[in-house]
Amino acid sequence: LKLAAKKSETLVNESLRFLVRRGDVIDYKIVEAMVESGLRPPAVTDVHVEQVDLSIYDELLEYQEVITA
Repeated sequence: LKLAAKKSETLVNESLRFLVRRGDVIDYKIVEAMVESGLRPPAVTDVHVEQVDLSIYDELLEYQEVITA
């Protein structure tokens, strides 16, 4: 928190996020070096969306049920 307050909360957050995503050890000295260098970790751009089988929704429309109270 001290490093974030003293230097840059954004850079500390991005550095921590980068280390966590890589599975690296979280160490103050490593985070401090990353922040001091001023280099930003790569942006999160790798997004994977699974293919959706839309025929499932068509099956729902096949059944017409009337509920009366």
